[in-house]
Parts: sequence; structure tokens; C-alpha cells
Amino acid sequence: MEQAYVDRAYARLDEMLIRARAAAAQAAAARESAGPLRDALVSSGLSRAAQLAIGDEPLVFGRLDGGDGGRLYVGRTAVYDEDHEPLVTDWRAPAAEPFYRATAGDPMGIVRRRHIVCRGSRVLRLDDELLDEPPPDAGLVLVGEGALLDAIGRGRTGRMRDIVATIQAEQDAVIRAPLDGALVVQGGPGTGKTAVALHRAAYLLYTHRARLERAGVLVVGPNAIFLRYIDQVLPSLGETATLATGPGLSATRAMAGDPPAIASLKGDERMADVVARAVASLPSPLDDEVVISYEGSGVSISPAASRRMVELARRRFRGRHNARHRDFVDFALTYLWRRWADRRADWVEILGADARRHFESTIRSDRRFRQAVNEMWPAMSPGELVQRLLSAPNLLRAAADGILSDEEQSILLRAPDAPLTEADAVLADEALVHLGPLRRRPRRRAGVDEEERWTVERMLDDLEQTEPVIRAERAFFAQRYMDARRDLDEDERSRPPRRERFGYVIVDEAQGMDAMQWRMIARRCPSRRTTILGDLGQAALSTPPSWEEMLAPLGASEVTVAELTVNYRTPVEIMDVAARVLALAAPGAASPRSVRESHRPPVVRVVAAQRVIRSAVAAARAEHAELSDGKVAVVAPTQRIEAIAAELGLDLTRLDAAGLLDAAVTVLDVDDVRGLEFDAVVVVEPQEIVDTAPGGFRALYVALTRPTQSLVVIGSPMAEPLRSALAPPSSRRGSP
Repeated sequence: MEQAYVDRAYARLDEMLIRARAAAAQAAAARESAGPLRDALVSSGLSRAAQLAIGDEPLVFGRLDGGDGGRLYVGRTAVYDEDHEPLVTDWRAPAAEPFYRATAGDPMGIVRRRHIVCRGSRVLRLDDELLDEPPPDAGLVLVGEGALLDAIGRGRTGRMRDIVATIQAEQDAVIRAPLDGALVVQGGPGTGKTAVALHRAAYLLYTHRARLERAGVLVVGPNAIFLRYIDQVLPSLGETATLATGPGLSATRAMAGDPPAIASLKGDERMADVVARAVASLPSPLDDEVVISYEGSGVSISPAASRRMVELARRRFRGRHNARHRDFVDFALTYLWRRWADRRADWVEILGADARRHFESTIRSDRRFRQAVNEMWPAMSPGELVQRLLSAPNLLRAAADGILSDEEQSILLRAPDAPLTEADAVLADEALVHLGPLRRRPRRRAGVDEEERWTVERMLDDLEQTEPVIRAERAFFAQRYMDARRDLDEDERSRPPRRERFGYVIVDEAQGMDAMQWRMIARRCPSRRTTILGDLGQAALSTPPSWEEMLAPLGASEVTVAELTVNYRTPVEIMDVAARVLALAAPGAASPRSVRESHRPPVVRVVAAQRVIRSAVAAARAEHAELSDGKVAVVAPTQRIEAIAAELGLDLTRLDAAGLLDAAVTVLDVDDVRGLEFDAVVVVEPQEIVDTAPGGFRALYVALTRPTQSLVVIGSPMAEPLRSALAPPSSRRGSP
């Protein structure tokens, strides 16, 4: 019966997909409707086709039987019959909510919930839950336990799968939470934070499509490997979103990483004031007179004149630094023109308007003029500003005195040719707020250029201390110019370009974000509508701040914290060990409850130091041989990665994020493994991870909680208390 219904739904889905594609093609080919209307029709058709093109994923995964005898099939996307009656209800629709929320204690009008386990269009198994029975006395209630455990037990593929068919009640509450405000999802390992947030993005796009689809949704992750791991979830749900790492939000390309102490200092919110001061200190007068030749004579800018020019430009020109540079060039040209024209009035009278055009064109291209202007008011990219700030002691001192200590300033200083780091890219994004982009002057509204000339001429009157011309017309046009510039420049101040702003932002592994990164996120999301995922127990800091403290730079007016408490990924046996390690880092911190047992206790092997790498690789290969399918990860200290990769036969110079995830047996350090999961994990040199990785025991806790089936720990002799934490139960009972 269910197979016949699923077949009918698939047949109708194919018809709907063909019609959506045909509608898009027809709109694209319609010449008479060229323009915005046609574009909208094409976009609508393609968007609908994307939602219907579910690939190999099952279309139908549930059925609800109501107390009134009605039935409702729940699936990946909505499908209607020829009379527009629902065959399949989209999982995000309000009518589908009981599929995830109904319990025997609160059946929500449902008497039976059926989980239809499919592989593509083929029905494999049916699991029924009767909700009209008395509620259980105690214990954790899992929605569709059989389907859930079946999904968890499937081998990993190197990519995160959607959990649309097995969403649990506490997860669904997060997914369907209101749009506005900042929602923090606190949850330990295996609670499904990432999957829940991605399904929340799909739900919000479904529920608030008119508000969010055009503005877009941004997903921010800790690194490129993580983003590659999750990149198929939203497309499988018929939605798209922009994915980026934290540094990837900046237009400045990062080439390296910083030591933890330096990265922490660069992430301090005080650096925002340092960057602002650095930009403000860029304009400076000339030290020596500059003489520029024109038509056999020279025209000059003295140090005193340049000082007055810089002072006036600071006060009179509006907008960000690089926009004011363009105004300063015009200012300097006009100044030189007036000095030259006063001496050659006869020549100016003969040539008329052409005289000024020729003069400005010639002087503008003169090397000495360009050098002088760039010394007085340098145009600069954000990356150049950061490089200059961190390699010039005088500039850093001028920008940081009273904000950073002398010791902190010395920590930041580096060589001028040092590569930009990930933390520098975040500082560069902050600098962009004050610098503005390096680009040609934006197209002005009609009349603005003439109004600008009036303003510049008036500044020159002040500069040369001539008798001011008090005329209502001049004041009027000057004000008009200033208003126009305010429209062009001030409207963009403190914001990235519009194409880099989003209607909603999801931040994963947020416990690792610093204040400067939160400021960058705030600029990308003016509405502050965000979902923030993390676990303070996995923070690199030994004493992480509360979420409220951490999110202060985001500037959200409303912050709601929801907690996920159930670990669906990690077996009880592994979590017992991981919880003891967490207790060493954060006594009293609670680990999430695991819902299943693997009956495979973790294996801990202590070997001689020279045998660690070979033993770890052998263990990883043995674990993979036991798997019918799935992935194995070797998680090791950063300094061990190259040697382990060589032993595994992996060429790290040729493997990108996809290659590392696709390898049957891969090797990653603790930072790269955050947010990922594997069937089996081999943790190498746990004591070394504790001693060298940021976070110490917290970092090891992250490594231990990645597997879904088995865990092997291999290292040289360990010190107390780690040895006791990793010891099997029998050893702990027998110890004094």
C-alpha cells in the first residue's frame, strides 16, 4: 500500500518538475516580455525546479493518522495532485509539526505516526508509533527510534546528511523558533547543532521566503573542511545559502595563521579602536616643499600650505578615508591651478576654459604630484593598512598608546614582508569601515560636480587667507554638495557593500569566535537575525565567558539561549571516557546524554614514543577493514600531521578539503576536526594534544567525541590525571 502511494507521489513530482523547468524556459525565450518581469518569471521557475529536484533522497518519510480518520504524508517537499490536493506535505509546513513534536503525553490530535524508511523511491521498512497509549513513566522519548538509530548506524560518506526524516522534538523546537533576534543553541558533541541550524535555515526560507530569499542566508563555519562537510545539506532540502569561513568573510586574502597569543590579542575588541586611530593618522603634511613643472615654470606646495590643506580636508570633506582621498586630489589640483593661473593670467585669457583642463590633466599624471598627494592623504587598501600598522613601530605606537600596553604592542610588531594571517583579514575588514574601498569615484547625481567645485574654491579661500566671498549662492551650492556626498558616502559607513549583507546569518562552532569576528558578523547582518551554535565545553579558552558576554560585540538587542541535551552520535561507552576528560577541564560541566550503546568500549594503547605513529596508522587501517562502509579519521597534534599523512600515503600538498574528507582514512588536527564526525577515530598522543593545543583538555574532549562507532587512543606514556581519565573501568576500580 505505502509503496503504491510513494510511486504515485514520485510520478506527480516528475510532472511538476517538468512543468517548472518548461515554465522557466518559456519565460526565458519570450522576447516580448523582456525585462524585470521576464527575469522574475525565469527566476521563479528555476527556484521551483530546484526545490523539486531532490535527486536520490527519499521524497516521503512519514505519515500521520489523525483521530478523525484523516491521513497526511510528510516528505521533503510539497507535492499536489491534479486537483491541487496535497499528496505530500512539506516537512516545514505547520501541518507537519506533529510528526516531530507529538508524544503519547501530548498527541496533538494524532493517533499513529508512521516512519516510512525508503532508499530513493523504494520502501524498505515501516515503523509505527501509537500515540493514544498512556505516556511512559520515565526515560527519554525518541521520535521514530528505529529510523533514528538506523540513520545513525549508517556509514559516514565524508559529507553531512540531512536529518529531515529523524528530527527530534527538542531539535524541532529550535528549528521552528521565531525569526527575529539572536538564537544561541548550546549543545554538547553529537546533539545535532549543525544539522539543526541548517534545517532551521531551510525552515526560515520556507516560512519567510519573501523576506529572506532575496537577502540571502549566510552560514559561517570554522574552516574550509567543515564547510565542505556541510555543503550538501541545504541543496538536499531544496535551498541554497552562501557558505564562508570567518576569515573568508573579508575581501582580504589570508595566507597564514598566528600563534594563539597573537591571534587572541588581534581578536580583542580594543583592536577596533587601534584600527580606527591608525586610519585617522594616515593624513600628514609634507616635510619638504614639492615643486612641479608646467609649461616651463614651476608651481609648488610648501610644508605650511600642505599642513593647512590637510587640516581643512579633515574638517570639510565627508565620507570614508579613500573617498576623501579622491576629493583631496581635486583640492590639490585646484590649489595648484590658482597659484599658476595668478602668474599666467595672459595665457589663461587666451586659452579660456581649455587652459584649466590642460593644466589639470597634465599635473594629475605628474609623478611628483601623485607622490605629494599620496604622502598628504594616502589611498590605501584594508590589507595594506593592516600590514603597515603591524610593521611600523611609530604608526602602531601612535594608534595603540593608551589602548594596548607596550608589551602587547611589541607582540604585534612583525616584519614588513610577513604574510597576512587569518586574524589580519578580520582586522582588514574592520579597517574597511573607515577606509572605504579603493575604487573610482562613484557616479554622482546631476549637478554635484559643479557644487563640489564651489566647495573646493571656498576651502582655497580659507587656505590662502583671502577675503572670504560671502554669497548666498556659494553657501547654497556648498551645502548641496555636502548633502550629496553624505548620501553617497555616509550611507555606506560602517557597512560592507550591499551584496555582502544578508538577511540571516548562522554561525557554527561559535565558542571559538572572538570579539573582532563578532563585529564582522554584525556588519554582515544589520538585522542581527542570527542562529549561533556552540558548546562552551569545547571552547579553546580554559574559562570561556558566558554567551551573553561573548555576544556583546554582536550588538543584538535580544538573545535567547536554547539547549540541546541529547547526544545522538556518540555511544555511551565513548562518552563516559570523554566526560571524564571534560571534568578535568571544567569540573561540574555536564556532557549530553547518549541515546545508544555500541558495545565496543574505547581502546587505549600506550606504546614507546618511536612506535606511536606506526601503531596509530595500523590501528586506523584495522578499523577501516572492520567497517563495511564509512570513514576513519586519525586525529593528532598539528606537529604530527605530516608524518602520519606520509605513513598513510596521503599527499597533503595535493589534497584540498574535499580530498581530505573523501579519503577512506584521513588525518586531521583538532582544529580541523571540529564539527565533523566519523565512524571510527584514532586519537594520537592525547597528552601532547593537552599540552600543545589551545584549550588543553577541552581540545582532547573534542577529539574523543568525533566517532559514531569506535574509538582508539594511542600514545606514549601519559601523566596523571590524564592516565586515570583514559583508563578502563576495571583499572580505575582497582586503583588506590
